[in-house]
Amino acid sequence: STVLIKGGEIIADKYGLYAGSKSSVRIESGRITAITAGEKGTAIMLSNCVAAEILDGEFTGESRGIYLEAGNAKISGGTFSGYCGAASGDKTAIFQLTGGTFVGTSESLRGGNGKPINWLAEGCCYYEFESGKIVPSASMDNYYWKTSVTVGECNHSLWEDWTFDEEDNHSHVCQGCGKTESGPHQWDENKRC
Repeated sequence: STVLIKGGEIIADKYGLYAGSKSSVRIESGRITAITAGEKGTAIMLSNCVAAEILDGEFTGESRGIYLEAGNAKISGGTFSGYCGAASGDKTAIFQLTGGTFVGTSESLRGGNGKPINWLAEGCCYYEFESGKIVPSASMDNYYWKTSVTVGECNHSLWEDWTFDEEDNHSHVCQGCGKTESGPHQWDENKRC
């Protein structure tokens, strides 16, 4: 089955939206709320979804904003919130994030088999929700993340120190997205690069 949501509001007990096996989901905008406390209070529950694409909207669950049991979900915008995780994935869940805000009381992101740092699309990074600073990818080398975050295109404002590759070259890596830059040495009058 195919689900297309282009706005409006859904308020439900257990699951605001439940998409089962072999479903396709596209959410362009709208608000989905699940009001039941505990495990079942999930705004968007995707169980073995073939493809899900979320462009924008507000998704609030007493437990989770979105839970991907299995399948694929691309998120480019929207705000997700929940006590146990704004976004959670099970062992075979594959997220691809290019945008969105994830606000969790206990956790913001939780991966069953994959670490949330691996959910980012190329060139994107996590920013701290409150400060807007890049979250260093090395600090997210875990299956869950507690701090609320926003995802966006990396501004490359947090670099590791330059390392010398060879006699005429050096490189450094962006701590937000993993991009590597390299270039020739440019020496000053004191022979410092």
